[in-house]
Amino acid sequence: MDSTAAPKTGTIDARLAIRLERTLLARVDGYATSMSALVPGLTLSRSDAIRALLIMGLESAKASGAGDE
Repeated sequence: MDSTAAPKTGTIDARLAIRLERTLLARVDGYATSMSALVPGLTLSRSDAIRALLIMGLESAKASGAGDE
């Protein structure tokens, strides 16, 4: 197993390529930097930040009745 590979979680994970505007990407990077600064020793990668923001957005949509699982 590649040492940079994500640990197996028992589910099938998909790799996804997306295109983001530079301004949106800068916001994602800013979020990662902010979260990393809040917790000493934490280094939030861009991928981690995108996953976290996506989960928060989906939970928010679900709470407002706009999202389905």
